[in-house]
Amino acid sequence: MTLSMLRKTLFLLLLFPVLASAQRSKISSDRPGQGQTPITVGKHYLQIQLGHEFGALNAAQYAVQLSAAGQVQQTNLFLRFGLSQRTEIHLASTLDRFSASNIYLGLLPPGSNEFLDAYNQIPSLSANNLELGLRHNLLSSARSKAFDLALISSLSLNSAPTTTRFGGGNNLQIGLLAGKSISNRIAALGNIGTNWSLNNQLPELYYLVNFAFDLGKNVGFFVETKNNQFFQGDGGHAALFDGGFTWLLAPNFQFDLFGGWVQTHQLLPNLGPGPFVYGPALRENYWFVSGGVSWKIKALPSKKAS
Repeated sequence: MTLSMLRKTLFLLLLFPVLASAQRSKISSDRPGQGQTPITVGKHYLQIQLGHEFGALNAAQYAVQLSAAGQVQQTNLFLRFGLSQRTEIHLASTLDRFSASNIYLGLLPPGSNEFLDAYNQIPSLSANNLELGLRHNLLSSARSKAFDLALISSLSLNSAPTTTRFGGGNNLQIGLLAGKSISNRIAALGNIGTNWSLNNQLPELYYLVNFAFDLGKNVGFFVETKNNQFFQGDGGHAALFDGGFTWLLAPNFQFDLFGGWVQTHQLLPNLGPGPFVYGPALRENYWFVSGGVSWKIKALPSKKAS
């Protein structure tokens, strides 16, 4: 492909969402950030949310001198389809890659093999996450309500680790999503819920607060914080802070770019002999930057009223 043909192809790809005005409707995306919107996509609409993330991770068990460092890449695909104006289903998948740059085993305590398994993975892309879920809007500000409120539930199989390399497994999420316009330029979003591992572990509580600001000329800015509280064993927590920008190229097409930081602190299982069920504390620091797109189209025609 010549350089001229490449330029024309890129131009058409960027122009296509604008030309699709007959099918478009204003977008409300879960991207960027970790927050999930209570606004559903609408009957027979399909919304595609695609992004790629780069990150640097450092982990340490200070008491026993275990440490690891490496680079993370994740490609996230999220598909949302409206069954009705208030109910939608979603399907998601994540391609995850962790390339270890340094692993130091120190005193080699019990549980070191698990530490190795978590951080010394084969550096190749693999599908770590398959998710199927349902979102239902309970209250809509479009129907003269003060705020938007929705319920979300999803099942993740072989879930990709996000807050920690020791995460993952099969999980059930149940959450409540709320959103409110504070002014013409400022909107707030809140999520609260649980992630329940299907591996006989106690549920994990999470909550999120997000503020979005309209900067004008179709550009937006957001900041958010998310906290996860672990109850397994002696517990632990993960704290996230991120922020970034959106650009609405067309009412149904959005670019995003954002970055942030996550710190995780938890106790690891002690797999060796002895009376202690849980081993040394693990602390992880993860810095990341992510970019992506969200695109909403009319997938099926609506029946005309007779």
